[in-house]
Amino acid sequence: MNATIFMIYCIAFVGGAYASTIPNFIGVGLVLILGGIGAYALPKYWKDSPPFYIYLVAAAIATFACLYVVVRTPAPSSTDISQFAPMRGAVVRGVIENSPSRTRSDRVRFNLGVQEFKKSRREPNFVPASGSLYVTVPLLEGTGRRRGDQIEITGNVYQPSGASNPGGFDFRQFLARQGIFAGMTGQSIKPEISPPRFGEWWITSRIIQAHVTGAGMPEGALLSSLVLGGRAVDLPPEVRDTFVKAGLAAMLAASGFHVSIILATALAVVGEGNPKKRMIVGICSLLGYAILTGGSPSIIRATIMGVGGLVGLAYEKKIRPLAGLAGAAALLLLWQPLWIYDLGYQFSFLATLGLMVSASAVEQKLQWMPPRLAGAMSVPIAAVMWTLPLQLYVFGRISIYCILANVLTTPIISFCIIGGVLSGLAGMVFLPLGAGLTWLLDFPLWLTITLAEWTNSLPGAITNTGAIELWQVLSAYGIFLLIWLYPKLAKWWIPAGVLVSLLVFAPGAIARANLFQVTLLATSQVPAMVIQNQGQTVLINSGSSQDVQFTVFPYLQKSGINGLEVAIATSSQPNFVEGWQALRREGIGIKEFKPAFGDRQTPAYQLVEQAL
Repeated sequence: MNATIFMIYCIAFVGGAYASTIPNFIGVGLVLILGGIGAYALPKYWKDSPPFYIYLVAAAIATFACLYVVVRTPAPSSTDISQFAPMRGAVVRGVIENSPSRTRSDRVRFNLGVQEFKKSRREPNFVPASGSLYVTVPLLEGTGRRRGDQIEITGNVYQPSGASNPGGFDFRQFLARQGIFAGMTGQSIKPEISPPRFGEWWITSRIIQAHVTGAGMPEGALLSSLVLGGRAVDLPPEVRDTFVKAGLAAMLAASGFHVSIILATALAVVGEGNPKKRMIVGICSLLGYAILTGGSPSIIRATIMGVGGLVGLAYEKKIRPLAGLAGAAALLLLWQPLWIYDLGYQFSFLATLGLMVSASAVEQKLQWMPPRLAGAMSVPIAAVMWTLPLQLYVFGRISIYCILANVLTTPIISFCIIGGVLSGLAGMVFLPLGAGLTWLLDFPLWLTITLAEWTNSLPGAITNTGAIELWQVLSAYGIFLLIWLYPKLAKWWIPAGVLVSLLVFAPGAIARANLFQVTLLATSQVPAMVIQNQGQTVLINSGSSQDVQFTVFPYLQKSGINGLEVAIATSSQPNFVEGWQALRREGIGIKEFKPAFGDRQTPAYQLVEQAL
């Protein structure tokens, strides 16, 4: 099988998996129709096209992938804990399945693999059960817990709720895609059995301890996150938000960028010599890093491609990067088909594809710059170009200065990652030595945080553009693919960029300029209402800070609203100040604030006025 046919089959598998997300088996029908059209048309118009039967096989593979995802989608069994929800004061025993992390409301969350339960402490016997629970517990109860701990937890078991507002977060669907169909608000935890304190957990905790001891907080936690990724490290939410808003979220999630640095460092230590020895050392470093970081889709993708590249170099085989990327995409979905919904999986492959097919072309267009600066600019430009349509489709938000932030911080972060790996390894042997080496990285880490904060402080740094439609996403990627597949069109990259910009931004701007709409949002306490009239917006009540985080701001974000002409408060409930403060922290400007519960001299109004 040659590389072209292999790529066709892999792309067919990935496309079929995506088609499964279309309900009522419409995706299967589309796969068969497109497969038939391809089998008929491509051999006629593609000079080096494989025979028509190859496309028929590809259509069959795509159909299999579509059905495969449907079959592998989890559903609750008869003994799943969700079948007994809701329960108040239930007692559940099980094993912590992932690394606990802190939420924005200062609670600790983790997934619990259920073994048995009883509906209340008064019941004498436990009942066997299965499935997983999404658990949140008070900070003191969750501190010190780790993956593998067997615990007994008391609290309330509930059924997750779906999206109750336009553009809102569908918590039920989010958990269901992880095979979780119930949640639990825990009150107290009783430890049962803890796993041995060695192996992967010991290595990870030792590295984090060396980093935090040497650099303190939040710099030490940031270094651990840069080295191990967000899944292995509980980074403070405020630091994570700073990097996400600056367009540096990929730096905190272990990805191909981190893998390339780890691999380059390992091979540099080995030095030139026997290619097979370098291959073995490289593969071991990649696999070890994938285990330590928790095996996210982006890490596994980079690991597969890295292993393939090392094997090819060791045995002097020609490497086809695009074929390797397509093969990794299909292999990951074959292993875990639900990763088709994972944004990390989607962004990782799109960014890598953008670097492969567009980075060199972008660099050529930047020849008027100094060579090193052109090379540094081309990488984030290519990555942003290929991920922007999906980002707008999912979030409806863009970081205007993300390319600048990446250019400024990438050299510093690369240095910190190498230094963090070395200090972590030293800390595993002798903790004070690792902490001492980490101390040398304190200034670069502080500078990285400062640059991210400075980027976010620039005018219009975070802009809500509004969520775009699926046809806009497909049109944008269709244009990108045409320019890539037909090199003669490469000279039209500027008009193509303008066209893509018009496709993704103009329809929403025109719609908002002519829109009159009143939306009553489902908030927890005081009702919130958004009034939009030809580009101007009025918000009546913000609700609590959690209402802003989960309801009000997501709606404003996906509606493309960056500021309020008028904000009206009809209630002076104790926590209403926090809601308005949370809205301002998210970058929503407020031109005029009006209280409807009293005059401007009331203490409640003055609190809000000071906050805004």
